[in-house]
Amino acid sequence: MGYSYTAQLNSPDWHWEIVYYFFVAGIAIGSYMFSAFGQLWGSRSDREYSVTGYFFAMPLIALSGLLLVLDLAVPDRFLRFYHMMFNPRDLAFIVKGESVMSMGSWAIGLFSLLSTVSFIYALIKTLKWEKRIPLSILIIGLHEGKASKAFLPIGILTASYIGTYTGILLSTTHWPAWSSSLIPILFLVSGVSTGLAAMVLAMARKMKEAKGYIHRLEKADTVVMILELIIIAGFLVSLGALAPTYMSGTNGFLLFGGVVFAGLILPLIIRYRVSMLGEKNSLILSSSLILIGGFILRYILVIGGQFH
Repeated sequence: MGYSYTAQLNSPDWHWEIVYYFFVAGIAIGSYMFSAFGQLWGSRSDREYSVTGYFFAMPLIALSGLLLVLDLAVPDRFLRFYHMMFNPRDLAFIVKGESVMSMGSWAIGLFSLLSTVSFIYALIKTLKWEKRIPLSILIIGLHEGKASKAFLPIGILTASYIGTYTGILLSTTHWPAWSSSLIPILFLVSGVSTGLAAMVLAMARKMKEAKGYIHRLEKADTVVMILELIIIAGFLVSLGALAPTYMSGTNGFLLFGGVVFAGLILPLIIRYRVSMLGEKNSLILSSSLILIGGFILRYILVIGGQFH
């Protein structure tokens, strides 16, 4: 069963809703991944604090879905995307390994389910709702018991796929400025960084008791940010003659001023000059700048890349 709308992938007309969609989805996958990492390999205190990321993942992936629907503008176009997963004529599910949208739709659906379970787990642990939530023993077991060794890695892999999927959507279109194969990796790494920044920002109010965990998150984010700087450089080199699309004019100002300097280099400087602002203020400022830089990056790639 074919649908003519698949041509929209090759000739997209994406607006601000897609910029927000990519941004919130990146935070969702990044925060979920590091919460799962903490559950699997962290210390006892890490496992306690790592539930913070689960509070971001489910609401933000739901919001990203809403933003995608808003960008599609009319119900008929949304139903066409629904048909990427289900054929109502034959009452059969559809999995097309060769289709970016089909695999992405399934991944988002699976991640929505997994992140919802983890969100409920976070509520149980934070509010002590073991006796209020049905199947709480099962839900806790998926995050703390032997089953977590299977459940959480599936969540991490699904989140990773979604992180690259948003970039694949760009790199598989006809716009020349989106032709680099590094875009999916850039989106994934940036998503991880913004997810970590969101977790650090949320933990700021617990600076005294969770200081060690927050510093470990910041160290992880530092490594990711340095990697992001390297990937941005590689991305520009890979574009060759098309590099001026992002290096000149408004795009160039936003990329080098908003993303590279304000969103990556300046936060790194702030983190290593904590005494200038105080520990908590430095944490809040650096994390906020990372989030702003992550948003600007998506704006440049989505909006800026369409009109050059």
